[in-house]
This record gives sequence, C-alpha cells and structure tokens, in this order.
Amino acid sequence: MANYTTTVETDRAHIGISDKGQVMNEVGKPAFASVEKEGTYEHLSIGDLTEGYTLAYRIGGSDHVKYDVYSDCQGILLENRHVCKDSPEELVFVSNTITDDQLLRIKQVFTYSKNTTRLYISMNISNCSKTAFDLEDFLVKRFSDIDVDTGGTQGWADFQGHWDKTRYSAFSYNLENEAPSGKRAH
Repeated sequence: MANYTTTVETDRAHIGISDKGQVMNEVGKPAFASVEKEGTYEHLSIGDLTEGYTLAYRIGGSDHVKYDVYSDCQGILLENRHVCKDSPEELVFVSNTITDDQLLRIKQVFTYSKNTTRLYISMNISNCSKTAFDLEDFLVKRFSDIDVDTGGTQGWADFQGHWDKTRYSAFSYNLENEAPSGKRAH
C-alpha cells in the first residue's frame, strides 16, 4: 500500500503527515518548516524521507524489530488513517497501524494548531495479542532528520541524518563531507 501524505500550509508553517504516521511530505518539499519574515526554515527533512520509529521487543528468546521511516518499512501495516479535524484553527490527524505479527497496535495523533510552529505527536502502543504473550525488553525509538542549523531558504542547511533502525543504536549525526563548503558537520 502506498504511503500518502496529508499536508497543511499556513502562514506560520508547512507540515506533511504520512498515512502511517510520520512527519513527511513529498520529496523536495519540507516535512515541517516554519515560515518567517526572512524565509522558510526547514526543520525536518526536505528530500530525505527519514522520520519515523523503531519498535524492538523480545518474546522468550526471539527478538523482534519493526520499523517505519516512511520510505523504509519492516513489519508495520496500516490499518486506517483519518483527519479528525481540519478547521481554520487546528488540524488533528490519526494514524492506526499494527505490527505484522499482530502483537502491537500503534495509534498516533498529530495535532497542529495552525497559528503556531509546533506539531504535537501522541503515540500510544498497545499489546493486542490474542494469546497472553508478555513482551520483554521493549524499546521505542523515534527518529527525525532534523537540521540543527535550520537554514532553509537562506541556503546553508544541507545536512543529512544517519542512524541504524535496530535496538542497539540511538544516534544521529552528519558526515563532514555532507556539510556545505565552509560549514562544519554536526
């Protein structure tokens, strides 16, 4: 199933939210950007679709790792998505997904007050196993390709985020050769 995006552009921000619950937009458009008097400032991922999450858990001796970062997904299935509210003041978007082993249900609610530059994300994960599986060593990681310099249309933000979608890593960084000429990586 394709991962479509609901977008909203206001005087304060441009935001995209994918069906499966990532802050994303079409390639080349900001997933989340604030609009300021001097230009539009990218905060999340223009062109590099890498925002999402990893769930890792053990059942007995078996390790399960499921992730969804928009363009790369393992073990996360869309159940449904809908816009609860889209008024001049607020957008409320809900995404419901389930792991492919039918053990975890993920409900995400994205709330954007259209007169601000903030997006609130609520993520509720439920054990929905029909048999009594206890999940052990449970880990949730949320990823964002955030540009710490947020240069946007000012032309100096061109950094990439890197991480592994596993239970054992939690890092994001930039390689020195990815920084624009004369700038340092973060």
